[in-house]
Amino acid sequence: MVILKSNVTFNIGAGATLLGSTNMNDYTSSSGIVEKDKGYLIFAKDVENITLLGLGRIDEQGSAFWKSSGRLPCRQRRAGTM
Repeated sequence: MVILKSNVTFNIGAGATLLGSTNMNDYTSSSGIVEKDKGYLIFAKDVENITLLGLGRIDEQGSAFWKSSGRLPCRQRRAGTM
């Protein structure tokens, strides 16, 4: 889990991929963060002035979890696009 603090820019460079694990146990946090829904690849709470940018990719590998959740998967997006 990447935990973002205030006043941080997180840049994923061209050709780089932030790759999430397909093992939900890898998303447990020893940082003391307790949230109702666990499993964040990137986490920020009560922060300000954060930026995610770059030409790289964020691949959370969510399809590994969709079947057990019963929810429909989101389409993948490149960092910097909505």
